[in-house]
Amino acid sequence: MKKVSKWGGAIFGVLALLCCGGVFVLPNEWHVKTSVVIDAPADQIYPIVARPRQWVAVIERAVQKMPDGEKANFTYTFSDVSEGVGAWWVSESSGMGYDSRVRVEYTRAEPGVGLWYDGMIQQDEVNDHGSMTFEAVEGGTRVTWEDRGTIAASKGGGLTAMAVGPSLEPAFQAYLLELKDVVESGVQVQDVE
Repeated sequence: MKKVSKWGGAIFGVLALLCCGGVFVLPNEWHVKTSVVIDAPADQIYPIVARPRQWVAVIERAVQKMPDGEKANFTYTFSDVSEGVGAWWVSESSGMGYDSRVRVEYTRAEPGVGLWYDGMIQQDEVNDHGSMTFEAVEGGTRVTWEDRGTIAASKGGGLTAMAVGPSLEPAFQAYLLELKDVVESGVQVQDVE
């Protein structure tokens, strides 16, 4: 019985080491891509997304409709550049069991084509790159939001990265659906202050 116990303990130890070591070799990159067709031309969609205060207002509308949306408290800081390249914002939130800090800055902006950005999620170095592009299709404009980033080993690395993409996709889709609702209904969204 002692031999079985020894071998069982040894096998368990080896498996635990393999699992722990596996965390460090998992890719630390995550990726999200989602899209929606909006019944409007790109030139009606672009200004809302290109202006951080407008885009954040649309995101807030979507968050308020989510079951746990009102549990987080968000504060924002915006750049003096109000639209396009150089425009940035910082979103800080607390609630839902954790604190979050995200900074997004537009690095490329082409009306009718799309916007590209760099982000800093939970750190002071760029660890996120994304885009929102527009494509004319039957029924309007396909808006595609793509985002990818990396998770530092100190924040869980590959293990955390495996969960980030799947957890962000529903939120990104909800934000795009809210954008669709705002554009198609003609609602005038007030800038976030």
